[in-house]
Amino acid sequence: MIKLLAMDIDGTILPAKFVITEKIKIAVKKAIEKGVKVVLVTGRMHKSSTFIAEELGINTPIISYGGALVQDKNEVLFSKKISYEKIKTIIDDIRHFDVQTNIYIDDEIYSEHKTPVLVDYCEKRNIKFKISPLHKLPKKDATKILAIGQNEEITNKIQETLQKKWGNELCIAKSLPTFCEIINKNTSKGDAISYLANKWNIKHNEIMAIGDQDNDIKMLEAAHIKVAMGNASEGLKEIANYIAPDVEEDGAAFAIEKFILGEEND
Repeated sequence: MIKLLAMDIDGTILPAKFVITEKIKIAVKKAIEKGVKVVLVTGRMHKSSTFIAEELGINTPIISYGGALVQDKNEVLFSKKISYEKIKTIIDDIRHFDVQTNIYIDDEIYSEHKTPVLVDYCEKRNIKFKISPLHKLPKKDATKILAIGQNEEITNKIQETLQKKWGNELCIAKSLPTFCEIINKNTSKGDAISYLANKWNIKHNEIMAIGDQDNDIKMLEAAHIKVAMGNASEGLKEIANYIAPDVEEDGAAFAIEKFILGEEND
């Protein structure tokens, strides 16, 4: 019996139009009514995830920043960050790719420049940003750094470059084809799920996870039922034991109905 359902947001329950469908809402509502702890697990910042949790009627802690933060309303349960000393060097490593770079400090987005990519990113997520040169950033550790490439090829190059230099010190993974996320090495979506499962005395064989990108690999590995979306990366599909329909076809709802609600789909 599944007691914990971990779900990614973008590309998993949230399609390209950024509107959650009624089918997803109904499936999640039924799972919650059945006593399942439904947890959002996302690379997003915390504040851009709370309204989605509210829309779905989810009251559990939110796992955000790719697992670097677990927060229950205003209480931080778990947090791992990138040291302030590393931020400038990482940004310098990314800068020559000429891409949008977001720095996340205290659940705020900082960027050196205002760009169309930054504006579009924040408008879609209903959040604001702050422009600041590196030397004027708050002297605090960062929860995440995000590089947004113009295309998947550039993002792959960024990931490869950072992995070679920082692979032993940082966790570097793609959350979308053009999004490369950098977080603390000692955390992941899977680690954060295991943290909550231990807190709630939930066993591995009672966990189900649904995702779509490489930064969901450890999340699926932490679950007994591993669901990759039809639109998922090939790396994620390889470790999944069920491939759901595409996000545009409400694949997450199909998986919930199949494994939690006991409703087979035609």
